[in-house]
Amino acid sequence: MVFSMNFIFPRLLLAIECKQKAFVAHPNVQQVIENKWIGEWYGWTKKSRAAKIATVFWRIPTFWFMALWVWVAPGSKRGRKWQIPVHRYISIVASYLVFLTICFLQSNVNKKNQLRGPPNTGCEVPLVIYVISFIWAAIRLCMIHGPSRYFRSRWNWYEVVMLILFIMTFIFWIASAIDVRLHDQRDLERKYWHKYDPTLVAEGTLCLATIMAFFKLIFLCQLDYNLGQLQVTLGKMIQDATKFLLLFCIIIFAFAAGLARLYQYYDGMVQVDDESKIKIQQVSSFVDFLSTLKTLFWAIFCMSTIESADVIIENIPGESFECISVIVVLNMLIACMSNTFTAVTRNVDVEWTFARTKVYVNIMALNSLPPPFNLLPTCSEYRTIVEFVKLLFRPTKTKRARWNFKHGCYIENTAENNNEKFEEIMGLLVMRYFRKKHVESETNEIRGLRKDLNELRYLLKDALSPA
Repeated sequence: MVFSMNFIFPRLLLAIECKQKAFVAHPNVQQVIENKWIGEWYGWTKKSRAAKIATVFWRIPTFWFMALWVWVAPGSKRGRKWQIPVHRYISIVASYLVFLTICFLQSNVNKKNQLRGPPNTGCEVPLVIYVISFIWAAIRLCMIHGPSRYFRSRWNWYEVVMLILFIMTFIFWIASAIDVRLHDQRDLERKYWHKYDPTLVAEGTLCLATIMAFFKLIFLCQLDYNLGQLQVTLGKMIQDATKFLLLFCIIIFAFAAGLARLYQYYDGMVQVDDESKIKIQQVSSFVDFLSTLKTLFWAIFCMSTIESADVIIENIPGESFECISVIVVLNMLIACMSNTFTAVTRNVDVEWTFARTKVYVNIMALNSLPPPFNLLPTCSEYRTIVEFVKLLFRPTKTKRARWNFKHGCYIENTAENNNEKFEEIMGLLVMRYFRKKHVESETNEIRGLRKDLNELRYLLKDALSPA
C-alpha cells in the first residue's frame, strides 16, 4: 500500500516525540488541533458526557452505513462531514464495542458439551476479520509514524501483545482442527484431554486476549476530562510500581536461592513440645525452589499460610524477608507513589492534554473508515496508488516516488519545494517577530508616557500647592 508521508501537523509529531509537553499543551496549539478535530461540528463540545455516550451507542447500528457512504462517495457533503476526526473517532469506538461483544460471546460459550477441535459458534469469522483489520490499522500507523516513534508508545506495545494473543488463538484453532482430522478423538471427554491440547491452549490465549481487549477501553477514555486525568495519574504510579518490581524480584530471588533446600530434610517431620505437648509439623513451604518462591511472593501481600513459617529449626531468614520486603520496601513504594500522585496532580492538566493530543494524532493519521471497513481501500488511496505508479516511471520536479523499510512506499516532495515552504515559513516567523517587537515598543512608549504624566502631575501639584 502507498502511504502519504505529509501529515497535516508534522511539527506536532516532532514536539510529541521530543516530549515538549508545554508546547503541545499551549492554548494556541490546542485551539488549532481542536478546530481540526471537531471540524464544523461545534455542537459536539457543548454536549454533556451522557449525550456523548448516547451518541456512541447510537452510532453502533449506523456506523456500517456511514462507512460504506464514505467509501462510495467521500467527496459528497455528507461524506466530508463524516470524515472529520471526531466522527471518525465515534465510529471507531462504536466498531470496537461491536468487537468486544463478539469477544464476549466467543469466550463465554458453554463448554460442558464442547468437542475437541475449533469452536463453531458463528463468531469466529467476524472475530478473525476484526483482528485482521486491527493488524492492518497498526501496520498503517507504524508506517506513518515510523517504527521508532510507533514503538515508543506503551499503548502501541499493549496493542501488539493483544493482537499476538489473538493470532496465537487462531493458530491453535487451526492446529486443533488438524489434530482432530489426523488423530480423530473428537468426542473424547474433556477431562481426558492432554494439558497442552491445542483446544485448551486456544481457550487460554483467547481468555488473555479478551481481557486485554476490554482493558483497552481505558485508552479510549483518555479524551474525557476526568477519566483521562485519572488515567494519567494511574500511569505515572504504575511506572513507580514497575521500578520497585525489579527490587522486589532481586529480594525474592535472593531469599529463595538460600531457602530453597534448607528445610528439605525436615519436610513432614513433627515436633512435640515437652511441656505443652503441642505438635508442630514442617509444611512443604521451603523444600524446593518453586515452593519457596511461591511462599515468599504471597508473603509480600501477607497471604501465605500461617503454618508456612513453622519450621523445626526456627525461621530467621523468613522473618528477615518479611522485615525487608513488607516493612521497608513496600512502605517505601507506598510513599513514592504518594509523592508521584502529589507531583502529577500539580501538573495534571498539561499531562492529560499531552496524552489526549497523542490520541488526536493517531485518529487523524488513520484511515477514514473504521474497522473492519478499513481493509477496503478508499478513493483517495486509489488516487495515491495511481499517482505513485506515475511518479515511479515519470518523476516530476516537485514530487518523487520513494520506498524504504521504515515508511514503505510513499510520495516525497523534492528539496526545491521544501525550500520554498521553508522560506515562506521563515518569512512568516520574521514578520511575527517584528510585529511582536513593535507591539512591545508601543507598550513601552505608553508606559513611559504614563510615567512622565504622573511625574508632571506631581510637579504641578507641588508647584500650585500653597506654601
